[in-house]
Amino acid sequence: MTAPYSSTALLPLKIIATGAALPPGRVDSSALDALLNKPAGYVEKRSGVLYRFHAALDASQAELAAQALQDALTKNQIPVDSIDLLISASAVPMQALPCTAALILKAAHLPSGTPGFDINSSCVGFITALQVAAGLLNAGIYKRIAIVSADLVSRGIDWDDEESSLILGDGAACAIVERGDGSSGILSSLAETYPQGSDLCEIQAGGTRRNPRAGMTDQDFLFHMKGKQLFRQAAALIEGYRAITRKKRFDAGRYRYRRASPSQPSFA
Repeated sequence: MTAPYSSTALLPLKIIATGAALPPGRVDSSALDALLNKPAGYVEKRSGVLYRFHAALDASQAELAAQALQDALTKNQIPVDSIDLLISASAVPMQALPCTAALILKAAHLPSGTPGFDINSSCVGFITALQVAAGLLNAGIYKRIAIVSADLVSRGIDWDDEESSLILGDGAACAIVERGDGSSGILSSLAETYPQGSDLCEIQAGGTRRNPRAGMTDQDFLFHMKGKQLFRQAAALIEGYRAITRKKRFDAGRYRYRRASPSQPSFA
């Protein structure tokens, strides 16, 4: 699937507020050295991560998301009742039903009747949600949208898999967006899906694939990734992706960037 947006003009969008929330449980790499029976300094050297945050076993994903939303509202003095749509862009839902957005709306005490829905596109959920929000705002359907991404990744860590377990942590982030005046927006976007790699990064349980009546195991609920295969597949597609973006009437040289961040939770 290719879903490009291409125009000589911006797709108007303005981020008016951001917020974040972390669980209190900070886990230093030295603690993981002891947990995994590794020599001192091993985890930090292997992962490049000094510390990450892991939520308590009884912590709520929706409540963490609500904290990030409240942080964005409070810092920018935005009334809670001015949010007319909430999009949950979490990689993993809180439960199968109802949608995580409904649970966040409840935890955040937004006015009853405020619409909300989930966008499930794994690690690129926020980017997908931003594109969807821009379309809804420019269509005049909504005026102010809150996008919240919250994940308790530690719940699915497979400690036998160093490739991902050493770098994953929990947290939540929120962005509140409006259409704006056209001085800022989405310059260009391109979304492509390659289903041949669907088994390279997965959590099999949580939907209909694993039937509880037919037997399930703890491994079904853990995060599994074939990092090297995933990296090779992605690397082979980069040049084609760049070629497509160059054709989309988007002059990257006209704009300044703070950072570029390819995302893959492994050392590959």
